[in-house]
Amino acid sequence: MDYVASLSGQDSALRQFLSTVQDHLQPAQGESFRVDSTAADGSFTIAGLDYGWYMADEEGTDISGSHAAASLLMVSTAAPSVQIKVKSDYPQLIKQIEEDDGTAGWNDIGDYQYGQAIPYRFETTLPDVTGYETYLMRFHDRMDPALDFDPSSVAVTMDKDGKQYRLSPQEFTITDTPTADETFSVTIPDIKAIADREFGSFGQRVELTYNGVFNEGILDRQDQGKQGFENTVRLEFSNDPDSSQTGFTPWDTVVCYTYRLNAVKHNENDVKLAGAKFRLYLDKDCQTELGFAKHGDVYLPAADAQDIVTDDEGSFRLDGLDQGTYWLREVQAPAGYHKLKDPIEITITPGFVDDRHAYVAGGQGLTNLTATAGGQDLETDPIQTSANLSVLNRTGSVLPSTGSGMTIVLFAAAAGLAVTGLWMGRRRG
Repeated sequence: MDYVASLSGQDSALRQFLSTVQDHLQPAQGESFRVDSTAADGSFTIAGLDYGWYMADEEGTDISGSHAAASLLMVSTAAPSVQIKVKSDYPQLIKQIEEDDGTAGWNDIGDYQYGQAIPYRFETTLPDVTGYETYLMRFHDRMDPALDFDPSSVAVTMDKDGKQYRLSPQEFTITDTPTADETFSVTIPDIKAIADREFGSFGQRVELTYNGVFNEGILDRQDQGKQGFENTVRLEFSNDPDSSQTGFTPWDTVVCYTYRLNAVKHNENDVKLAGAKFRLYLDKDCQTELGFAKHGDVYLPAADAQDIVTDDEGSFRLDGLDQGTYWLREVQAPAGYHKLKDPIEITITPGFVDDRHAYVAGGQGLTNLTATAGGQDLETDPIQTSANLSVLNRTGSVLPSTGSGMTIVLFAAAAGLAVTGLWMGRRRG
């Protein structure tokens, strides 16, 4: 016991001693107590123990290359109640995406517009690294090909007990040359030195934030039935104070969605109307425009707005939309038709799983998709994350079609009055 006491403050030596003891323990030498689960805060209690020495041993983890943690303690008449502090030698890692719609905030599921910055963050905690000369952390990130990484947006901060420190660009490096296994990595060569200098202790929360953005890959991926676009990360870390050996946390994944609107314009005989021109707005008064530019046969959000024009089939497709409400305004009708008097109000509403913090790679995040135009339901496809809009056009009257029988009757009545007026005018002439 004098030897154990002499190891106080010598973290590396104590770890090695406990590892040796652990390897030589046999079940017959003492009574064992197994804890298979913990309370919500990670704590557990073992009651009714006899006085004596005990070692709390962590049997295993899902962290690649990590060592099980162990703590040595004694229960005696002087200390009948002892708090166990299992000292793990590896960090955990959490990846999240920030949802800017509603109150979800940072979680595992989000949806964004094409061209819009998508915020991501990694969170971990610096363990007690007393026995290390240096301590490396390297974040390996793998993005869906439909996502691009913005290296200029990377920021790394550490905080503890109300104090925060932002790492300078010289204290970490970014490698953004994609490989088969990752899109980019961020390396902090010696985070222990930073913690020593800025905090004088360990246990800091470490946060890495950066932005991604959708690219044109979303078009093909959605056509292939790719519902959401994943982003996954794992942390590499020093795991042996006597060597440069490293371990890895499991991959942690988040997902991001984007939506499309398929529209077609036709008359009462289902003749498709080409050449109609539209613009999309974010407000009812059509003062704030969401611009679009054409990419092949599809329109994507863009800073330089172009008219959205129906093709020879009377259709157009808007892709890369966020959830929310939009107003589609016709700015020029096809020859022989009047343009819409009022914009069409379109709302896209996704439904997500209840627990937005438990997404796993290849899992389900989006459970359903609803959309309305003028208050009427549209046909949707949750797999392709799309909604279909049909605009019925009659001479002298242009209104959105919802499939309602009453709507069609009203449309026909309006068109009949227009035709009658035209015939009476000709008869007088």
